[in-house]
Order: sequence, then C-alpha cells, then structure tokens
Amino acid sequence: MADSIRVMIDDAAAWVRVQGRGQFSDAHALRQFAARSLSGDRTLLCVDLGECVSLDSTFIGTLVMLVTEEALHKPVIRLLNVRENVREQLDDLGVSRLFEFDSPDGAGAPRHELQSVNEPAETRRSDLTRTTREAHEALARLSPANERKFKDLLSFLREEENQAQ
Repeated sequence: MADSIRVMIDDAAAWVRVQGRGQFSDAHALRQFAARSLSGDRTLLCVDLGECVSLDSTFIGTLVMLVTEEALHKPVIRLLNVRENVREQLDDLGVSRLFEFDSPDGAGAPRHELQSVNEPAETRRSDLTRTTREAHEALARLSPANERKFKDLLSFLREEENQAQ
C-alpha cells in the first residue's frame, strides 16, 4: 500500500483517508484541504485511519493545529478506525483529548469515492518547513514534555527558515 491521503467533501463533513503512513510530506496538503473545506456550516473533519500504519509528529501536529487555529472556527476532528499503535502515538503526545474517536465499521462513511490529494509541485520548501515548524509548535504548547521533546527540532526549523529568507 502506497502512502497517500485521499479526500472528499459532502454536505456534512470533510473526509480524509490516510493510507500507509501519515507523514510530514502530507501535512501541508492536509492543512490546505482543511482550510478550503471547513467553512460555514461544515465544521466536521472525519479522518479515517483504518489503513494507516503510523503517523509522524508533523502530521499529528497538523491535526492539532486544525483543532486549535482560530481561522478554522474550531472544527471537530473525528478519528475513525484508529489502530492501537496509532492511538498510542496520539496518547504519547497527549493529543487524544482533542479528538473524537469512532469505529463506524462503514457506517457514516462517505457515499462517494475519495480523491487523491498530493502536494502540488509548486509548493515551496519554505511552505513545508513552515508547516512542519507550526505543527511542532502546536504540539510543544500542549505540554512541557512535548516542549522538551521538540526543542532541538524547532530550533533547527527556525534556523532553516531564517537562512531561506
């Protein structure tokens, strides 16, 4: 199974299905999709993790940003079909409390096929670096343990951003 995220929007929710690993290379596209699709009456983002084998900290931090960013009107993120190892990753970072969890076994799944979403070729490295930094800042704000865990990475990312300017 290739790593990918697939998306769709219906009247009730925006949908994301993570296949393989949810990782930093998908985080910017996820953030952009959420910004486009969570507006007005649509505030529910359903993320199906049934085919997801792991999430990296950037992907998790991006989900945290989506819940906490003021610009997105405080969406509800419902994680579906979460494997035990992925739930442990979320618990280890102290973020599980921010999400709803459900295992619908197909009930409530989108009625239409999800479309592949890939990072546009024109996405600049600086956009990816910024998203990675902001995702880790969101995680660091949640607990002193996360702040210590990501301190060096955040310093590196800030330095990389400064050098790129």
